[in-house]
Amino acid sequence: MKKRVFVDAHVFDGEFQGTWTYIKEIYSILIIKRPDIIFYLAANDIENLQKIFGKAPNVKYIKYKFKSSTLRLGFELPFILLYNKIDLAHFQYITPFIKVCKFMITTHDVLFYDFRSEFSKFYILQKSFFYKISAKLSNYILTVSNYSKNRIEHYFPFTSGKIIITPNAVNQDVFYLSDKEISRDFIKSKYGISKYILYVSRIEPRKKHDLLLKSFIDLKLFKENYSLVFIGKESIKNEILDNILVDNPNLKNYFYFESIEQKDLREFINGAELFVYPSLAEGFGIPPLEAAIMKTPVLCSSKTAMSDFYFFNENLFDPDKINEFQDKLINRLKNNNIDDLNDIYKQIKTFYSWDESAENINKILNTI
Repeated sequence: MKKRVFVDAHVFDGEFQGTWTYIKEIYSILIIKRPDIIFYLAANDIENLQKIFGKAPNVKYIKYKFKSSTLRLGFELPFILLYNKIDLAHFQYITPFIKVCKFMITTHDVLFYDFRSEFSKFYILQKSFFYKISAKLSNYILTVSNYSKNRIEHYFPFTSGKIIITPNAVNQDVFYLSDKEISRDFIKSKYGISKYILYVSRIEPRKKHDLLLKSFIDLKLFKENYSLVFIGKESIKNEILDNILVDNPNLKNYFYFESIEQKDLREFINGAELFVYPSLAEGFGIPPLEAAIMKTPVLCSSKTAMSDFYFFNENLFDPDKINEFQDKLINRLKNNNIDDLNDIYKQIKTFYSWDESAENINKILNTI
């Protein structure tokens, strides 16, 4: 009898986020690799899931009846797992409250512990309770970086020695090498923007958009015909960023897009003079890797999970040190070594592969 693996895919019902890519890339590989296992994928919008994962003899789709996470975790999921005789169920962050089969959980980060000022007290209490209970209920605990592994073990000592790293990677079907001048011509023709510095991320205080905008203004980069482009939805208001914009109502060469089509995003990244990632806190931090795999010059924060990106060498910086950042920003704009870009490209291709992450989970599947 074939083993049965359940994947909670309700994240595909909402807006795009990193977890979306994580599940899609890993299970697209495992569905092909393991025809001996039946995969049950569940969400409210299963038509959307079918577009993403397609049809296969070893894939079944389950439509959730409830959109409420409380009702889904407390009542609906235990019933689904029992009814379908599931052997292993994979969840992101939080498991059902009742355990009826083996659980596997991916805890991408516990940033709310280390950066308490960035989150509400209710958020911290809620997440810390459910994350801890879910980790205790799980037979297998996954995370995406060495940094996250160390922080999870610090706050949940009972997980020590039990965590398996399944690193994020770059989707090279989307982010691939191509002619940069073609991308620049496309962006100039469609958006009227040229010679630009780019930052792609949700807007939150910890993402430090204000550092980059302030530096852009302080260094008067607009006078050198540089533009600054932010792409990403505002998740949490950044009052410092807002105040900078209020104080500079006639700021030239600044552009903000809440969202754009993925094909246009690819062109933006490929055509950028420089991709900057000044975030203070990330469980992984995939955007700078997406830029680097396209051989776009990158300047990246060295904080939290990004400290693993040693291959950026002198192009790592501490976002708490504005003078250091501004010096490196000027230097990176003036000096983009082709050999350096090639070396970074090779290292990312070697060390960040969805095949490797899928294989780590495949080893778990062999034990159920």
